[in-house]
Amino acid sequence: VRVARNVRYSEETSGLMGGWTHLQHAIEIEVRNNSAAPITLELRERVPVLPKTDKARSELEVRFGASSVGWTDLEQAHEPEGSAVLEGGRKARLELASGAVETVRYDYAIRIATANELVGGNRRD
Repeated sequence: VRVARNVRYSEETSGLMGGWTHLQHAIEIEVRNNSAAPITLELRERVPVLPKTDKARSELEVRFGASSVGWTDLEQAHEPEGSAVLEGGRKARLELASGAVETVRYDYAIRIATANELVGGNRRD
């Protein structure tokens, strides 16, 4: 099985006086089944989550756009004891025949006040 994950990122400002920065992310995952048998594959992704504070919530907005598969929240009830919980975990299941290729796409945008910056920088790929 071969998996290739590509991210396209862009940053733009909006608002009456450029008060918001939009961080646009478009993710494309290509899965190729090179085996002789059909497979069931589970893709797992981590996406941004909103902070718990009210102040930050008003300055940070995460929106999900188009997706070519049905993503669901990643249930972590069966993780080993002491494991860290993956916040923002999502999963999708794919059924691929032998030799099949499938491309999964989804996108999201983060909106923050222009005066702010994400921890570690705005580039998130």
